[in-house]
Amino acid sequence: MVGAGLSWRGVIEGDSNPPDFIPELIEYYRKGQLPVEKIIAHYPFERINKAIHAMEDGSVVKPVLRMMQD
Repeated sequence: MVGAGLSWRGVIEGDSNPPDFIPELIEYYRKGQLPVEKIIAHYPFERINKAIHAMEDGSVVKPVLRMMQD
């Protein structure tokens, strides 16, 4: 990276202002304009390969792995 003049840049919540942006997202969700249930899917940790495949094929935007407790 150094030789190519490239750099890393981290982004958290984009350039949004969280105190304004998060309530706006919640309002969109309440109005049915943010279909969270269509972009998030939960998978048990044992199905991690299925979660990765779903993300790669575009059927899920955000796979969420759940660690099962005894």
